[in-house]
Amino acid sequence: MFDLFNQPPLEAVRAKRDTAMASVAVNAGTEFGIRARAFVLKYLAEHGPSPGEVVTDACKEAGIKAHDDRAMGPVYMGLSRNGFIEKAGFCQRKKGNLTGGGLIWKLIQRCTVNQEP
Repeated sequence: MFDLFNQPPLEAVRAKRDTAMASVAVNAGTEFGIRARAFVLKYLAEHGPSPGEVVTDACKEAGIKAHDDRAMGPVYMGLSRNGFIEKAGFCQRKKGNLTGGGLIWKLIQRCTVNQEP
């Protein structure tokens, strides 16, 4: 049952998220991560701010695929945490039953596509 008044601390939730994302990244493999990060940077440089789901689909169409689309989560988070991309807004999701909360990502201007992500 969901208890609205007794939520775990934010640090615990983040730790659980980070553990899950690390597991997904390991399952996807190092080669996937390298290729996907480079693709995201190139795509955003060429197309400008774009929804993550659109970039993820383009990545798969380019032959860069993991076992699960969720493997792109660590890709976006790593690029964001390391100052290569940032959130530019929100959009309606295509894969989440048209719910809100999809992220639009943009390349940070000080980043160049030739940098090692």
